[in-house]
Amino acid sequence: MNKQKRTVLGFAVVGWAALALACAQQSAEAPASRAADVAAQSVAPAAPASTVSVPAVAVAPAAPAAAPAAAAELALSIYRQTAQGGQVRTEATYPFRSGDGVRIGVQPSRTGFLYLLVRGSSGKTSLLYPDQRIAGGVNRVHGGQEIVIPAEGWFTFDATPGVESVYALWAEQPDQVLFGNIEQATGYSGGAPNAGLQGQVLAALQARARDMTYTPPGGGSGAVTTGAAAAAAGAAGPVVVGGSGSLAAVLTLEHE
Repeated sequence: MNKQKRTVLGFAVVGWAALALACAQQSAEAPASRAADVAAQSVAPAAPASTVSVPAVAVAPAAPAAAPAAAAELALSIYRQTAQGGQVRTEATYPFRSGDGVRIGVQPSRTGFLYLLVRGSSGKTSLLYPDQRIAGGVNRVHGGQEIVIPAEGWFTFDATPGVESVYALWAEQPDQVLFGNIEQATGYSGGAPNAGLQGQVLAALQARARDMTYTPPGGGSGAVTTGAAAAAAGAAGPVVVGGSGSLAAVLTLEHE
């Protein structure tokens, strides 16, 4: 009897031990399984990132550079009195004689301010333009407008052979210093002419003088240098200076 109880007790102990061991194994396997699930979740591939479509931006072409402004021009013409009392444009190298009548035409391509002086063979310097008898003495000239001086009558060469020098000055903007000196030197601003200032004014105009070209009548593509070549061309056209800012030209007329 005691032996049976011990046997049953032994089975009971063994059974409880086996049950405890099984429970322990299950407890150990459960955390491992959860760890494996967590690991599997941590290494799962990430969802692809969403992409944003950016429309292409059209780039407008650069605006073309502005063309440089055309140079201003100043055209000078010498008109000679004919035997019939009319006028004909002639080159500056024409062999004038004492008593011949001439007029001077000046035409700027742009609106600006004009002065015209002459130094005679006697050495006297006179202001031809502006003139109180022409447009009330206002020296502003419109582009494309030819000013012919004198408006009536003629300049005539005196009996003393020599050289007459014609100085033309055109400026798009007023040059207060030079304009003032011209008017003081010639007495246009009032008072007697300032002979001491005349030489300085003429030297300043001479220094500003541009190279002149001769344009055949009717234009033409081939302008030649004024002077002997112009006389050889057999036709008279204006002489032209071009540039920007202010333009000056000097014409010499010889008479016998």
